[in-house]
Amino acid sequence: MLQLASDGEKQHLQAMSTEEGCALDEHMLEMRNVTKQYPVPFLGTARYSKKRGSLSEIGLTGSKRHAKKTVLDGVNLVLDAGDRLALVGASAAGKSTLVKMLFGMERPSSGEILYAGIKMSRAPQDEALARIRKEARLILQDPRSSFDPKATLFASVAEPLVALARRGSGKGDISREAVEQVFVKVGLHPSLQDYYPHQLSGGQLQRAAIARAIISEPKLVVADEMLSALDPFRRKEISDLFLHTFAEKSLIFIAHDLSTIRYLCSKIAVLHNGKIVDYGPLAEVIDDPKDSYTKDLIRADAVFGLQ
Repeated sequence: MLQLASDGEKQHLQAMSTEEGCALDEHMLEMRNVTKQYPVPFLGTARYSKKRGSLSEIGLTGSKRHAKKTVLDGVNLVLDAGDRLALVGASAAGKSTLVKMLFGMERPSSGEILYAGIKMSRAPQDEALARIRKEARLILQDPRSSFDPKATLFASVAEPLVALARRGSGKGDISREAVEQVFVKVGLHPSLQDYYPHQLSGGQLQRAAIARAIISEPKLVVADEMLSALDPFRRKEISDLFLHTFAEKSLIFIAHDLSTIRYLCSKIAVLHNGKIVDYGPLAEVIDDPKDSYTKDLIRADAVFGLQ
């Protein structure tokens, strides 16, 4: 059973990471009133509004010809160096959209995103986005879909170093020894460098995904529901590895439930229908939730015996 990490341990991890993060008076990541809307085709809005009522009743804004679906609505978040933030919400709550905006795959409809005090822009040479792509790494939910089936693990795990070298910001050490070091660190035998993804189990591939994330020594790691497909034993095993491996990194951990984040995180943001409905230190939010959705999450957590 996963246990809540102690306050002393979390403070120690934050102190260790200050050197690698931003200055003490500067947030690593900040989202200010971020909103994301997508246009909805006219035929779709006409069909749905005819069957289900007005646009507002089906979660849309605008007119039938220019309707919009709001996926994120006025999101405000702050991540400091050493923070381990849990982003919790149901499917379609807007978690993946938020991550896409962080890595520049989507742009906000309104609001601001700042990294290390630098505002992200739409300019071709976006300094904030360039720093994020250099200093942040993403671990996806399904590692099997994130590895090239035709590439060896060596090629896939070394890929971040190759990308940094192409941009002229890498250390130039793209060698079997470099990959071997991270394999050993995540508990994989070095001989697996020559294997292909289909030859590994789900747990081994998740370890390889972690190896790929740490090989370029990032400052920020974003894990998108990376444990949801694992059995309880492997989940605990990977959680221990994750906590140890990323002890000096900032973390955004995306999840549906509360069981794992109690073990890994110190702060929590609860996302519901595109809005942050509860936000703050994990223990405070769990002990005194403000929103009914957060209360439902905690009750469900208790029903399944995960507290």
